[in-house]
Amino acid sequence: MYLSDILYPNETLNPSSLSRLEISEPKNDSRKVSRGDIFFACGVGKAYMHEAYTSGARAIVCEDTGEDYGRFPIPIIFVENAFKAYAVACQRMCGCPADGMTLIAVTGTNGKTSTAMILKSILEESGIKTGVIGTLGNFVGDVKYDTAYTTPPPEILAELLALMKDAGVSHVIMEASSHALDQYRLAGLNFEVGIFTNLTRDHLDYHKTVDAYAKAKSHLFENCENSVINLDDRYALSMAFAAKNNVYYCSTENNAADFYAENISCDVDGISYTLVSPSGMRSVDAGFTGKFYVCNTMYAYAAAELLGINDEIICKAIKSKSGIDGRMEAIKLNDATVVIDFAHTPDALEKALSALKSVCRGRLIAVFGCGGDRDKGKRSLMGRIADKYADIIILTSDNPRSENPEMIISDIASGIKDKKYIKITDRASAISMAMTLSVRDDIILVSGKGHENYIEDLFGKHYFSDKETIQNFVRKGM
Repeated sequence: MYLSDILYPNETLNPSSLSRLEISEPKNDSRKVSRGDIFFACGVGKAYMHEAYTSGARAIVCEDTGEDYGRFPIPIIFVENAFKAYAVACQRMCGCPADGMTLIAVTGTNGKTSTAMILKSILEESGIKTGVIGTLGNFVGDVKYDTAYTTPPPEILAELLALMKDAGVSHVIMEASSHALDQYRLAGLNFEVGIFTNLTRDHLDYHKTVDAYAKAKSHLFENCENSVINLDDRYALSMAFAAKNNVYYCSTENNAADFYAENISCDVDGISYTLVSPSGMRSVDAGFTGKFYVCNTMYAYAAAELLGINDEIICKAIKSKSGIDGRMEAIKLNDATVVIDFAHTPDALEKALSALKSVCRGRLIAVFGCGGDRDKGKRSLMGRIADKYADIIILTSDNPRSENPEMIISDIASGIKDKKYIKITDRASAISMAMTLSVRDDIILVSGKGHENYIEDLFGKHYFSDKETIQNFVRKGM
């Protein structure tokens, strides 16, 4: 392939540098450069241009910041945004596999995975072969591939889309993380529908401020034909202002929204509501616990309707959806119930606890921790939220990474003022203690890891599953 095939002249600031130069692959990691590759110096990559050259790079792409990068006997091509250029180059290198496919993206702090998986069920109910790229894995129809990313880097994303296209997938649903959007991993892709669920404090170790976090999220809607926006969120208008095309609002509070949920009912067995949409009124029922699932099903409903799916099929698919791995996933004990959820932000924890508190006939027991090497400011907030809703609080470890888990637990505990808490650093022991303490009608929320099957500490990742821990306890005679 030639350099001019993956870098179009109108994308560069010095198009005269483009030539029929034959190149092997685009790379943005100097350690992975081989002879004949083109190196994209994205972000800090500018410091590794010489390393890329000595490894055999045939050309270098970077942003013209006025710095002196030194002299290289290979072309240096300046672009306005190296991240964007790299993402587009990866797609072109794979033959632009997204062309002809219908792309849908979901972004937000919470609800991305649930919304994506509900929409997958709707599309499949209508006979559409669907791919999903997200936290639970990458799904090519019924085949699941494990992933280490919510939204993969451009080189993996392009290959994944090519795999899906070859398998006959026509519709692809992506979870769009703020990191991916900030790094323009989705550049060059056009989305038929983009969905904004909500935005609350998260990833401030990366974005530094909530406004910067919101700005990153808003990039998605610059490339969407239709944008589905949660009107009830304070950042709704920020997302809508970024949208270049059609905007549709969803709400449980404002009946002027395009999609409005009313007559809402929630109990331990599920939710029901009436959805008022541009096509009329429909009764929606689902076996999910929590009002936030009213929102998630509504976003999926709105997207499906905009994609032309029949309303009856949408309602049937939502009603038949049995649950989502690690998302308010209930496991029955003899007399009590354990709920596993991925909630690892203050907002997500509050939504999960408040939803369970409203349907709990016994005591609400919370088992959770906070990740290490991440936003420390949310720890005391999560302690305060548990203090507000839970009757029994058990603080434990959750991916401490390089930090001392005991110190993380102390940070969380600083927010607990009114209730005593139990500290059990070993997560398996903490979960077992919660089930041992439970009696009839109690609900135990085990939150923070959800579907994850590992704990990451100072020594790396080790296999661990909340779900397996609970099931093993039950098998032993709970």
